[in-house]
Order: sequence, then C-alpha cells, then structure tokens
Amino acid sequence: MKQKLLYLVVFAVGASIGSTVTWQYVKKKYEKIAEEEIQSVKDMFSKKENEMNDRLSVANNLLKENLKNKVIVEEDIDSIPDIDEPEEHEDYEQVLKSNKYIKPEDQYSDRPYVITPEEFGELDYNIVSLVYYADDVIADDSDEIIDNINDTIGNDAVNHFGEYDDDAVYIRNDTLKCDYEILRSEREYSDVVDR
Repeated sequence: MKQKLLYLVVFAVGASIGSTVTWQYVKKKYEKIAEEEIQSVKDMFSKKENEMNDRLSVANNLLKENLKNKVIVEEDIDSIPDIDEPEEHEDYEQVLKSNKYIKPEDQYSDRPYVITPEEFGELDYNIVSLVYYADDVIADDSDEIIDNINDTIGNDAVNHFGEYDDDAVYIRNDTLKCDYEILRSEREYSDVVDR
C-alpha cells in the first residue's frame, strides 16, 4: 500500500513538473513568434519610410537646383518621383488589421470588412445572420435574397471562408452599424425555397 502511494506521489510530482516545463516552453516559443512578427512589421514600415524619404529628398534636391537656376523645365517635373501611393497605405492597413495591431475602434471604414469571431458583436451594432447557399445565393434568416451585397457585406465576403472558421465569415459594416454572420450551407437556395 505504501509503495502504491509512493508511486502515485512520484507520478503526480512528475506530471506537474512536466506540465510546468511544457507551459514555459510553449510560452517562450509564442512570445518569440510574436516579437518576430512585430519586428517584421516595424522593419517593413522603416523600409517604406526610408524609401519615401529618399524619394522626397531627390525631388527636393531637383527642385532646389532648378530654383537656383530659376528655370523649371517641364521634363524635370515629369521626372520627379510620384509620392502619392494610396495603394501602399491600404496594404499597410490590411497588414495591421490582419495582425490585430489596429483596435476595433480605430478600424472605422466606409466599406464592409472581415472581423474575427471574437470581434463579432462586441460593438453596439445590429447583428444580422445570413446564409450563403451552395448555388452562390446569399439570403437572410427569412430566406429573402440579399440584393445589395456590395453595400451590406461587400463583394468579396464569401472569399474569406476558412480564414477564421470553415463555415462562417464575420463582416462589420460601420456605415450601417451592423455585424453580419454569414454561414455556409451545402444546400442550394432553390432546394430550400420553392418559388
């Protein structure tokens, strides 16, 4: 009896030590991964900022030279680097959103965008459930077809199945103050509704 009790105590101590070591290992591993991701984003922004500063410097020097000569030739103006690149800004914003560096209150957008399941319903927005049928029809819970997809959930919402959940996509529309839950159905709309 004493020997069984001793084995039980040794087993319990070993299990607790093993779980503690495993927890510490996993914690350090994921902290390192998070730090690497943050550093890569910082490096990307630093690189883009340096590129932009270099382009601005070239444009500034060219303008200073031409102003000294009081002659600005039209072909020189065409050679000044274009510094308006909104598509790069959109890429930064997408990287920040996908890596959760932007808080929900900072994400206000005039276009619908994908949110995580955890973000769904966290704001004081209306919650709407939709069904995406196998024949590419999107309907509400009353089986009414949604016609204005671009204004409600956006045209690419159904392309995001599998990002967070295989059979659900969560969309936020700040303009309409609605969170949409789109559930995928393997049935076709025509099988569900007889018209």
